[in-house]
Amino acid sequence: MKFIKFIFHSSNRKVLAFIVCYHLLLAFIFNWAYPFAISSYDTPNYMLAAQLKEFCGYRPYGYSFFINFCTFFWQSVYSIVFFQSLFFLIASLSFIFTIQYFFPSKSKRNFYLFIFLLCISFNPFFLNNVLISDSLFISLSLLWVSSFIHLIYAQKINFSLFLFNFLVCFLASKVRYAGLIYPVIGVLVTILIYRKKIGIMALGAGGFILVFLIVYNQGINQNKEKYGVPIFSAFGGLAQLNNASVLIPKAKSGFRNQELDLLETYFKKQPDSLFTTEKVLTGTLIWGNMYPQKIYTNFISKRNKDKGYLTCYVYCGKLYSEYASHLIKNNTSLYLSKFYFPNLLRAVYPKKDDINGGLTLKTDKNTAKVCNADFTYSLPRKDIFGDFFAAWSGFKYFLLAIGFIAFLIYSRIKKDVQLSVNTKKTIFFLSAFFVINSLFLAYTHPILQRYLILHEFIFIAGLFILIDSLNPLKTKSE
Repeated sequence: MKFIKFIFHSSNRKVLAFIVCYHLLLAFIFNWAYPFAISSYDTPNYMLAAQLKEFCGYRPYGYSFFINFCTFFWQSVYSIVFFQSLFFLIASLSFIFTIQYFFPSKSKRNFYLFIFLLCISFNPFFLNNVLISDSLFISLSLLWVSSFIHLIYAQKINFSLFLFNFLVCFLASKVRYAGLIYPVIGVLVTILIYRKKIGIMALGAGGFILVFLIVYNQGINQNKEKYGVPIFSAFGGLAQLNNASVLIPKAKSGFRNQELDLLETYFKKQPDSLFTTEKVLTGTLIWGNMYPQKIYTNFISKRNKDKGYLTCYVYCGKLYSEYASHLIKNNTSLYLSKFYFPNLLRAVYPKKDDINGGLTLKTDKNTAKVCNADFTYSLPRKDIFGDFFAAWSGFKYFLLAIGFIAFLIYSRIKKDVQLSVNTKKTIFFLSAFFVINSLFLAYTHPILQRYLILHEFIFIAGLFILIDSLNPLKTKSE
């Protein structure tokens, strides 16, 4: 049975109707609570790029292109919220029925638990009302994971499925540069699970490598052509220095490069208390206007008024990246103990997300200009996410992570647990995604809970597959 027909099959119509109605209900509730959508710190940058219809150096252009796509149909912020909600619904249905399609539940109770756990992940529904790229990125990521599972179960080379997987992988990477780890995961998993099928392995690995090279080279070329600085992501440089700044109090001085020497001299003048693990893990050094990175960027901008702020911002991104790389290279063990490992722990037990902390921000004029609406009032009617969901969602994530890891270990050590070859490949893919993505996120940026939402879907799907696979063995032994 074809997958699309399977979704609309009579046996699945009640589940399909429930999921659609549930998404509609949550959309109405969150839209009531946040009627003017939420303008976050990143919103003005996305809106500026959308207004100018070009890459602006701060963020990849993918989400700004999406904004223009939405407002083409309806010049309102509600158009963005509508399409974000719609794409998340489509991606969720694709993911849920992919799991049910390849792993038909042997117990209705297990399947209903699977649906229930997915439904109480309220973070994505909240993000649908936020004017940042997270919601779209989550939807594209879910589609990528779903299509990869279809590839695992494909009996022969399916070119259209491969092309769809590569396209979604490309789009996710263009919406958020964090998606650039997806082709890396794709290459590693493809080689390991298709090592006996040379044709599929070559096609998959080659396609993912091509996606990576296209996105990476585009990023470098865009910055080089527009600002004269060959760097993939200027913001990545800011984040990298934030992470490495825990090393500054004990960093060795002295550079042959005069600009790097001047930069370190400036940072050395700051109080050591500014570069503690607790402070750095908040990402304050990136965002705070009164903190060294922003002050130094403004200093470079004033020194080069003829070049413009954005050019200086991109230049500083490259400068910060070089300085951070030097710090990490010469103090690797200290970097691991003071930043990387504490940050990596958040991939298992994240702290409360700070996303709802920007709700009182006045919306930037570019937002109003692009969406043709008056957003001077952006306070919510009721911050239901902050009041009811944000505090416990981290603990819920922790329980799911521990549960998934525990059942994964149990399935490996218990000799009477027999999983099919494709089931093992799927579990391996889900596990590899969680591990590699966590290792990557811990290096790139202080981990926020909203970066980990996709992991919840991974945990829940993995738990469902493993528990359901154990079910007949348990019955037999009894």
